[in-house]
Amino acid sequence: MNEQQGSSYPVYFFCARNNTEPERADPDHILRSLMRQSCYLPEERSVHQALKDRYERRRGGCSLSAPDATDLILETTRRRKTTYILVDALDECDRHRRDVLIDCLKSLLENKQSVVKIFVTSRSSHQDIALAMEDYMGLYIDASRNGADIDRYVHHSVEHAITKKRLLPTERRAAKNLQQKIETSLCRGADGM
Repeated sequence: MNEQQGSSYPVYFFCARNNTEPERADPDHILRSLMRQSCYLPEERSVHQALKDRYERRRGGCSLSAPDATDLILETTRRRKTTYILVDALDECDRHRRDVLIDCLKSLLENKQSVVKIFVTSRSSHQDIALAMEDYMGLYIDASRNGADIDRYVHHSVEHAITKKRLLPTERRAAKNLQQKIETSLCRGADGM
C-alpha cells in the first residue's frame, strides 16, 4: 500500500501542567510530538522521508521550530486519506504561549489539500481557546451533561473495589455509609471530568 492510499491515522498529545514534566505544557514540544507521530508510516513501519531529510539537514543543530513542525505535519497529512489529531487538556498548555499551538492547529484545518480532523478538549473557563477556534465547526460538551455517567462509573468502581476487598475490607453493612461518603466525595471532586 502506498502513502496516498494510507489509512486514517490518529496522532495525539495529552497536555499537563506538571513540574516533573514541564514539556507537557510546552507548545513547541507538543508540536514536535505531533510531528513525530504524523511522520511515522505504520503500514511501512518506517518514518516519512520528509522527516529523514529534515533530520539530515539539521543534524547536530537545534530543535525544529513551531512553523517547521507545522510544515512537516502538513506535508505528511497530504499523503494520508485522513489524519485525526487529538490534543487533550489544551488549557494545561502554557497559557502565555499556547497561541503557537492553536495557530498550528488552525493552519492544519485551513489546509485544503488533505482531510485533517482535530479534536481538542479543554475546560470551558479558558475563553481564549474557545475564541481562537470559534470560526471552526465544533461540538461543545458541557461537563454538567456527563454528571450521571460519572456517578454511575464511580458507583460501579467503588462497589467493585469493595467486593474485591481492595477498598474497605470490613464487614459489608458497616462499610455502606462510608461507601456513600467516598462516592459523594469522588463525584463532587470530579467536576464533570
